[in-house]
Amino acid sequence: MPATMTCVSITNAKRYELDKVKTFLPEVQSFEHERDALLLESEGGHILIFGFGCAVFWDISQAKRQDILQKLAQCASKPYEALEESCPYSYGKESNVFNEAITLVKDKSLNLQLLTISYGIAQSLKLSVFETDLMAMIKKTSHIPKSLQEKGKISMSNKEINKNIGSLIMAKHTINLHSDMLDSPDFLWENDKFTPLYHQTINDQDLPTRVQVLNKRLDIVQDLFHVLGDELKNRHSFIIESIIVLLIAMEVVISLVTHFM
Repeated sequence: MPATMTCVSITNAKRYELDKVKTFLPEVQSFEHERDALLLESEGGHILIFGFGCAVFWDISQAKRQDILQKLAQCASKPYEALEESCPYSYGKESNVFNEAITLVKDKSLNLQLLTISYGIAQSLKLSVFETDLMAMIKKTSHIPKSLQEKGKISMSNKEINKNIGSLIMAKHTINLHSDMLDSPDFLWENDKFTPLYHQTINDQDLPTRVQVLNKRLDIVQDLFHVLGDELKNRHSFIIESIIVLLIAMEVVISLVTHFM
């Protein structure tokens, strides 16, 4: 049986500045048709570094991973707590991804095989970050629809409503801003024979279904945003109407006083 090794994927930042990465890791290689990825060979294994804040380590020791991550931290934009996943891989006669197990072929296309599978794995890991952030936002604001259901109103001040609207906008903006990294990678246009391998990878990670679920959750955020916006409009309209009624009442009182005087 072929020897089994481990592929470890880690994300700990929104972005890596790849030009800086080349400074701290001058031995990295660039890909011809993929500008947002770099390749580093070390310890007989491989490291794929993606500009959207992920690194995928193929048969790399933990000590070396920590060393690379420390250098990447100096090139990171908006770092966050690291999220890590791992899966086994081996070499065989045909490259494929099935049931969270990866098979590679040791031939001249190995680097592109690694890029293809690593890209799908990195996308899945980044999606996990989006899923976690969005679920935290939905949980944080879950008391709003509950208050509407139980009390028929939103028991929050205008300032609190504005803060929640701001948080919802930021959450949605962040996901929309980075959603393009969930698209098919550019290098597949010039290397379409790796497209099936890429689809094997993202299907094994259940990426298409998870993206659909994420979009539905974004719709929930959008609906909540509209509810809060309507609440602010209603409150503003109520204040304006109250002022108008008060002015009319004052005018009536003044007219009566003037008449009897």
